[in-house]
Amino acid sequence: MKGKYTFQDGKFVPLSEAKPPPPKVHTIMTDEMPETKHPGDGRIYTSRAKFNEATRLLGYESYSPNESDKSWEADTSNYDEDVREDVEAAIAKLRYGEGLTDDERELCRMRDKREDWEAES
Repeated sequence: MKGKYTFQDGKFVPLSEAKPPPPKVHTIMTDEMPETKHPGDGRIYTSRAKFNEATRLLGYESYSPNESDKSWEADTSNYDEDVREDVEAAIAKLRYGEGLTDDERELCRMRDKREDWEAES
């Protein structure tokens, strides 16, 4: 049959017989919140307004991403390349002894000598 239908309760029903959508309900957020330690000043807050005021006074911004806003997500398009570069840089630091104690440098030298010896064998 021709006509306009909608899908409700697992089946298609004519629009003329469809139940109206539920009314939109606005939620009211109270100022109370569980005890939360502020990362900026270390104080415990139970009031959202006071927590947000402390955030502003410390020069920080509060950001709460919603479902439709994905601008906060990290760009992972070059993730594999970035990880590879980071790992290569860490290996180079270890190989050349940057940031190591003298004992750790000696262990690296011994390892390199062992690898050279094993490659020659």
